[in-house]
Amino acid sequence: MFSPLGLRLCQFFMLLQVFSYTDTVRSISRGAFDTIGLVGPMVRMEAVANGFSALGWAMALALTFTSLAPLAGRVVFVLAGMMWFDVLTTWPLDMPLPDGFLYWGSAVVLIQLAIGLALDRRFGAAASGVVPGWSRYACIAFALVFAWSAFSVWRGDFADSALPAIVLGPHAIANGIAAAGWIAVFAMATAGRSDWAGRFGLFLLGMWFWDMVTTLPLALPLPPAQAVWGPLSVGLMLAVLAPLFGRIALTKNQGLNNE
Repeated sequence: MFSPLGLRLCQFFMLLQVFSYTDTVRSISRGAFDTIGLVGPMVRMEAVANGFSALGWAMALALTFTSLAPLAGRVVFVLAGMMWFDVLTTWPLDMPLPDGFLYWGSAVVLIQLAIGLALDRRFGAAASGVVPGWSRYACIAFALVFAWSAFSVWRGDFADSALPAIVLGPHAIANGIAAAGWIAVFAMATAGRSDWAGRFGLFLLGMWFWDMVTTLPLALPLPPAQAVWGPLSVGLMLAVLAPLFGRIALTKNQGLNNE
């Protein structure tokens, strides 16, 4: 269990994330990312995705003060996945960021995951250990979808898309990681580690959410109406992951202020 000081440090880090993502949105809106190699519509959606991250960190921070504190760590897992997909797929671009984005960005993601794990252990309810078969096998279906996506990018199906050639390889790798990740979620849930399966699943959901948002305006070799099936797929993932978590008992004494 965290000490009050540890919880306050988590809270301070979350506040820094709000400022960081807000500043990124401001920089994009002022044209700082217009020449990095992405088409205009995708640059604008990068601003939208960063805006979602800023709002997400603000929400996670606010949750720690309320009876909904058990949700804070789980929101953070999603936000960490969002950032890592961004890191994995944009590091080759010439962005107005410090050198070594792949390395320091991944390090920040590890800190985010540590914060999420600490909050989830402090506030989260224990999982029941009983995971419905449909939930576990849906993870296999997700893995197959992402594996096909990785293969599709690798064999050149996206070569004529609006995605710059320099980021196609990283996109294939990111989708391959997502495919392997969903297999890992299935394995952990089957082995009775539904708590870790749920946390990792939320991280993978965050990766997909960032990908889905930033590519919405692009003409890609994907089924039409991504603006419809994309958000629906996120909702489906949440439904699949829900049984991996224990039932949250909300009390007035779980907020950070009540330590």
